[in-house]
Amino acid sequence: KLGSSGQRNATRCGLWWTEMLKARDQYKEAAGVYFRISNEEPSLHAAVMLEQASNCYLLSKPPMLRKYGFHLVLSGNRYYISDQRKHAIRAYRSALSVYKGNAWRYINDHVHYHIGKWYAVLGIHDIAIKHMMQVLACGHQSIVTQELFFRDFLQIVQKLGKTYEVFRLQLPVINVPSLKVIFEDHRTYASSSAVDVKEGLWKSLEEDLVPSIPIMRTNWLESQPKKKYKDLNICVAGGM
Repeated sequence: KLGSSGQRNATRCGLWWTEMLKARDQYKEAAGVYFRISNEEPSLHAAVMLEQASNCYLLSKPPMLRKYGFHLVLSGNRYYISDQRKHAIRAYRSALSVYKGNAWRYINDHVHYHIGKWYAVLGIHDIAIKHMMQVLACGHQSIVTQELFFRDFLQIVQKLGKTYEVFRLQLPVINVPSLKVIFEDHRTYASSSAVDVKEGLWKSLEEDLVPSIPIMRTNWLESQPKKKYKDLNICVAGGM
């Protein structure tokens, strides 16, 4: 491992290298060098290097927009770790220009959610709410994540300290005519073919599973009631 002075010199050489590559319009290669430098630097320095890498991907021919947005998100995360929330928001908002209108729903939710959280920390709750509203219609997310988004949204609304009218709330729309309520009397079939099985077969299988009515006895000397049904091995009929 290099010492502190050696690390500084290595970073300096890397920066000279990127400038030479950019002078030759080799922006993709320069972005790779910036990324390598970021792995060896503290969080704030790494954030700057990652942001420079994202700019190089944008200047490549053709522009590499996905890598541009991805490295902006990495840069914003490093800015946040360095307690530079305004720079983190700036990097994430720049990434939104890439993900807006695309089908990359998870990264879009990630960016909007964190921008909203960071604006709330800075006390700018009205803008925070606008970004949090973008992640409420997140049916593709897990139930835990949906609960997290909604809970944080409500907390930001409460911290606003006044009544806030939420317009066009992005909640799922239920198509009522498509809803069906099916009552199966506690019976579930393994497949559609199992529905055609004769009722007598199901009855014989279920007899030993149905609890019998308890009989009150005055003492333990009274004989146990005789079994009414035959002993049968319990199995399951139907296909998967």
